[in-house]
Amino acid sequence: KINGYILTLDATRGLYARLLSLTAEEKLFLPGLEEGREDVIVAGALLTIKSMEAFGYQRMTVSDGGILEGILLKGLKREVQRI
Repeated sequence: KINGYILTLDATRGLYARLLSLTAEEKLFLPGLEEGREDVIVAGALLTIKSMEAFGYQRMTVSDGGILEGILLKGLKREVQRI
């Protein structure tokens, strides 16, 4: 459901503030948050904010793929361009 979603820096900051106000138990009721991630989601949101600020991004496209999938797609794209 989230793949391809455009997330803005302001929205991420708002989400971060909301997450800070919730207990671990309350976070379990957030749609899409997997059990076991309730203790790391705040740190992940902060890392996202700081990364976006560091690179000057005001928005990003969300992907539900992993890093290995991204590396594979990048390699495939490079090969197709060579052909």
